[in-house]
Amino acid sequence: MNKIEEGKKDPQTTNMQKDTLFNLFLSHLLRPKEWTAQYDGNGYFAFRREHIIALAEECQRVLED
Repeated sequence: MNKIEEGKKDPQTTNMQKDTLFNLFLSHLLRPKEWTAQYDGNGYFAFRREHIIALAEECQRVLED
């Protein structure tokens, strides 16, 4: 989605999408008691490429503002 399309979105919907993205990461990363080391490298990675890119873009936007 380009910047023009983003500007046309409802701000409330956009904020909800951001909250959902943030909660996705936080709910998986903030579980220190459940974490176990996976030595074989075949462990399940909970995040898709699209999630990581969206989070990185949002972080960049926050830093630029």
